[in-house]
Amino acid sequence: LRPKLSWTLEDTEVYEEEEPPKIASPYDDLWLLDEKDKPTPPPRKKRRKFPPQPEKDVLLFIEEYSRELEEWQRDILTMMREEMLYFWPQLETKIMNEG
Repeated sequence: LRPKLSWTLEDTEVYEEEEPPKIASPYDDLWLLDEKDKPTPPPRKKRRKFPPQPEKDVLLFIEEYSRELEEWQRDILTMMREEMLYFWPQLETKIMNEG
């Protein structure tokens, strides 16, 4: 049984990049004269937000989506994650008992 993240790449949201707000000045009408002759730029491509929401299991996220890791490195991350999951309840119990 392999653990899974709470979302997939297909679930990522698409959003447009926003331009920073322009500061108004009394000379804006002079600057706009040059822009009337320029062609309008093509619309910006929409980017996907990745990941769509914060992921709690960072090791699993890196293991699944890293483009840099080789297979043996993924195996090491898997072993580290399994050890972490094994000792996690003991850590929580220690915190509950000792405060």
